[in-house]
Amino acid sequence: MLLDRDGPASLGRHVAALCDGAVIDSRVLMAHHQGADERAWPPAEDRFASDLLLPSRVRDPWLAELTAAAAEASVPIVLGGHGVVGPGLRYVLRAPGGRR
Repeated sequence: MLLDRDGPASLGRHVAALCDGAVIDSRVLMAHHQGADERAWPPAEDRFASDLLLPSRVRDPWLAELTAAAAEASVPIVLGGHGVVGPGLRYVLRAPGGRR
């Protein structure tokens, strides 16, 4: 709702005000912005370019603005789908030699 009010360019400012960094499921943001039907979302190549924080390769204006905000934020922001935010994150946080 903050992005609805302040626009996608405000992402970095809001995240920095709340925490030291974030891993964000951008598909949830797309569903809120464009509806739950994935056919209304930006195409896969835009979503994946956004995940890599490459706003110049994202054609959808809203997603490009969101991606640029994440890439330029004063705190680290990782964008991705549920695979990154869910099980992928657990693999990254795994301590050498076992689980934390």
